Amino acid sequence: MPNRSDVPTITPALLRDWALPVPTGGREQRGTVLVVGDSRSTPGAVLLAGVAALRAGAGVLQLAAGRWFSPPT
Repeated sequence: MPNRSDVPTITPALLRDWALPVPTGGREQRGTVLVVGDSRSTPGAVLLAGVAALRAGAGVLQLAAGRWFSPPT
């Protein structure tokens, strides 16, 4: 676990300095997010985390959940 002094404080100035994705770039340039979940008590958490990743700018989203999570075929 990092020291508290090693963790930067997120400020508007820090966010302005981060580079935005290239508009002409493909989804691979925006990065991939893998969300893993397997809780029967909170099945919507995997979906909610996935939607949040897409809204934050992820180019590719992969969801992994337990077998019980998928609809019957």
